Amino acid sequence: MLKQRFVRFAGPIFLLASFLFFGCVTPSPLYGKWVSINSDELYLSIDGTFSATIYINGLSEDFEGTWKQSENVLEFVSNGVSFNVPWTIDGSLFQLSWPTDTNGNLKVLEMYRQEAE
Repeated sequence: MLKQRFVRFAGPIFLLASFLFFGCVTPSPLYGKWVSINSDELYLSIDGTFSATIYINGLSEDFEGTWKQSENVLEFVSNGVSFNVPWTIDGSLFQLSWPTDTNGNLKVLEMYRQEAE
């Protein structure tokens, strides 16, 4: 008798638990392509890779590698170099400070999401 009750309720309980677990996962608002008014571009992929073209002193520099989010810091690894970038989103404005050299100089980027064409 007890076994029959368990079997009868186990399926719906498992289904409800699955909905709660998978339904609470929210995708990051950071995925996608971001652009600035200065033509800087940053593409953050859902698979943890990124590519960027950042203009530093009038010259474009290309970056690619992996990224992950930890609270309000993006952790990038590009060409074996790791760097942490603080970020915020204010409405539709994505703000982050991109390192421009190994001396700790930063370029503040104000980017907007570019919708898929």
